[in-house]
Amino acid sequence: MRVIYVSNLCLPQVYEGLFEDKRYKSSEAVQKYHRIMVEGFALNDREVISLGVVPANKNVSKKFISLPAGELNGVKYKHLKTINLPIIKQLLNAVGVYFNIIKLGNKKNSFVICDGLSYLASKAAVLACRLKRVKSVVIITDLPEFLVGNNKRAVKRYKILFDKFLAYVVLTEKMAVRLGYTDKPYVVLEGQVDSREEREITRHKQYNKKIVMYAGIVQRLYGLKNLVEGFIKADLNDYELHIYGNGDYAEEIDNISEVHKNVKHFSSQPNSTIVEKEKEAYLLVNPRPTTEEYTKYSFPSKNMEYMVSGTAVLTTALPGMPEEYKQYVYLIEDESVEGISNAFKNIAKLSDEEVVNKGRLAREFVLSEKNNKIQTEKIIELINRIE
Repeated sequence: MRVIYVSNLCLPQVYEGLFEDKRYKSSEAVQKYHRIMVEGFALNDREVISLGVVPANKNVSKKFISLPAGELNGVKYKHLKTINLPIIKQLLNAVGVYFNIIKLGNKKNSFVICDGLSYLASKAAVLACRLKRVKSVVIITDLPEFLVGNNKRAVKRYKILFDKFLAYVVLTEKMAVRLGYTDKPYVVLEGQVDSREEREITRHKQYNKKIVMYAGIVQRLYGLKNLVEGFIKADLNDYELHIYGNGDYAEEIDNISEVHKNVKHFSSQPNSTIVEKEKEAYLLVNPRPTTEEYTKYSFPSKNMEYMVSGTAVLTTALPGMPEEYKQYVYLIEDESVEGISNAFKNIAKLSDEEVVNKGRLAREFVLSEKNNKIQTEKIIELINRIE
């Protein structure tokens, strides 16, 4: 079976070379999500063709973008040619998607899967699938209303588009309910990890300094203020808090670090660097507040990346996190400054061996139960159920 995958995925080396000014690089997390997904289909012995809508923004200097095709880990990458100008870019991408699916799609032995947030590309894909009578699946990683805010017309357009697909991949069960797809073919995939990760990792059990690490957007909205103040209040002399990323709270953290030397802020780093830092840390933390409405419909890819690192994770009990995960992480039950402080103190009372083992078990869980071969197999089974 041929899988035609429509997203903004690029070959890693192509993606790195696209942005001359690294400050304007588009989300690496999105690239990583789709890369692991397409490689999962290849691990299931499927021919995979990635149609990449190049994630060029206005800060990319090139006007005409023609990037080389290639192959990596069983996936054939094709980057759609485009002109990097508003509207024209989206229209050319849509035309490229349409004609590639017309050429590559086959009713008997292929299906198309789209990143639903790429609106025009997905719309073109649906039209081509209908003409060729090819099965179509949409991946919905975020609800439109959380992307476009109060723009009801835009939200309606997305919903009309999603309804045209034959099957759905959503992050949480509540997302399926909210979209009204529980009586349609759908599967819940909160995320996936790379099955090529080594099963065994070497971890040092002696730490001169125990690094608590956060990597992501540094905004108050994501609980960073309470995290920093809770860590300081815990007063753990042999611990340091390392925060990686940029955002509206970054400058205040820099000011705090002048007074509290065990709080350190680093700017955004390449994902490869972040992953290595996560493996070296003693504890990884995600303080995202559970009171925000969007948390019912999301599962942070950060948590999946944290868990596969083999380092213990401290996180809030996010509504979108399935129960099966909770035994493998430490939970912040009270998200106030006092509550986060107590969470740190409670972990500090545990032996290093117990904390290291918590991280090891979390890694084993996601590698054995949530790897990309297993997760994409669920999509293949979903497709096979459609008449």
